[in-house]
Amino acid sequence: DIGVGPKRIKEYLQGYVRVEVRGKNPERLVNLCLSAGFPMWDFDTGESSVFFCTTLQRYRDIHRLARRARCAPRIVRRVGLPFTLGKIRRRPTALIAASIVVLVLLYLSGSVWSIQVTGSEKVEPAKVLSAAASVGLVPGARRSRISESAVEAAILDQNPEIAWVYVRF
Repeated sequence: DIGVGPKRIKEYLQGYVRVEVRGKNPERLVNLCLSAGFPMWDFDTGESSVFFCTTLQRYRDIHRLARRARCAPRIVRRVGLPFTLGKIRRRPTALIAASIVVLVLLYLSGSVWSIQVTGSEKVEPAKVLSAAASVGLVPGARRSRISESAVEAAILDQNPEIAWVYVRF
């Protein structure tokens, strides 16, 4: 959960960690970090530990202060873009597979899957479908190559008993 607002978005893009601090006096480490100007948020306390979030860059500096406070910080959760990119780099096959799936879905979304004729009482749907097929409207056709107005005109021309036609994708 990255929350809302530009500050949380910035933290997500830079990466942040959820830290658990254990020791005799974990509050001392929190006070040392706050007085040193560390960005910290989402505080929570456990039985003998304190939890908080901080930026990835500043987590590396916590260990020096932890020795002074005699505490042991430990990363509980990693959140953000640097960690997501690291997972992707370790699994290039998954990235390639996901890219192929997205490309196939994009290609297939531009195709006509099925054709329905509704509201036709005097003219058989087969005649309407054959008129539409004469201008290229068939299952599997690319939508970008078919003009709705051309299909409407073809259906009206080939079926004079039809007064009005509306084609939509």
